[in-house]
Amino acid sequence: KETLQELAKVIFAEKSPTVVGVTGSAGKTTTKEFIANLLAEKFPVAKNTGSMNSQLSLPLTVLNWKGDEKVMALEMGMSHPGEITRLIQIAPPDLAVLTNINYQHAEFFPNIDGIAQAKCEIFGSPNTKKGILSHETEQFECVRSLTLPKVWYQLSDLESMPVKPPFVETHLQENFLAAVLVAREFGLSWEEIERGAKKCTPYKHRFEKIEKKGITFIDDSYNASPISVKAALNNLPKGKRKIGFLSDMAVLGAVAEKSHIEVGECAVKTLDRLICIGTGCLPIIEIFKREQKQVDYFDSKEEAALLMKQVVEEGDVVLIKGRNSLKLWTVLEEV
Repeated sequence: KETLQELAKVIFAEKSPTVVGVTGSAGKTTTKEFIANLLAEKFPVAKNTGSMNSQLSLPLTVLNWKGDEKVMALEMGMSHPGEITRLIQIAPPDLAVLTNINYQHAEFFPNIDGIAQAKCEIFGSPNTKKGILSHETEQFECVRSLTLPKVWYQLSDLESMPVKPPFVETHLQENFLAAVLVAREFGLSWEEIERGAKKCTPYKHRFEKIEKKGITFIDDSYNASPISVKAALNNLPKGKRKIGFLSDMAVLGAVAEKSHIEVGECAVKTLDRLICIGTGCLPIIEIFKREQKQVDYFDSKEEAALLMKQVVEEGDVVLIKGRNSLKLWTVLEEV
């Protein structure tokens, strides 16, 4: 891994493109894709494939890069402190984007401030001239103490923006806003942004809408954290019934129970029925039982999928969301 990182650093330094670095607890891939779509109206743009944002996969992205593009949109992920620092040493961002901060990989941090500090490592390169940040991140001390110029974004900014996002879902609108601010920093006109916006669609397994047999499936199955599950629940389209096909959330450490209760309180207000997988779901199950709402619990994806196939009806909206290791998207292939 270290050898790959060193090699990627050398390759990158030879080409020296302009880099937009993207991190956050949720929405990294979608924001990066939107940035690449908009900037492509004016520049050839390279980017990570999917979520190749780790200590191993980001160096591989650089090593596989043909080097023709002058601009790179790179999402940067982390599970432990210091990991984003190593990534920005390979590909220092000229512009850095922070989408949000929440309990993701919480198992490896003493508290949420530790997660915030690790995310703020993306602003640590002397190359980074400006930060583009969700206004919600301002609550964290490490964000407030950043000395580089900052541009904030929040949903209310949409009212004054000449280009409207091609989605109604609030979390996708926020990702789009961040991408628009990046595009403006790169000198794109509103006409160019409007053209690029037409290409902005949810990335695979990230709030993709799939119609099958009169049922609307929302495939948001790439991964699950408290912030992303609540965003998905709060943005479900209208339907006859709203059904959740969810798994528990992983690597939350000491905040696991609290996080599942938080998600349960949101889910019970938005869903008509819940099918849940994994022992971490038990606090959510209790909330549904307390509110006398229909809920089923399973240890395995296969058993849960059997029930789901039996109960869904034409006109239903089904949210599929869970930890990446379960690959819940495979359930859709069986329906």
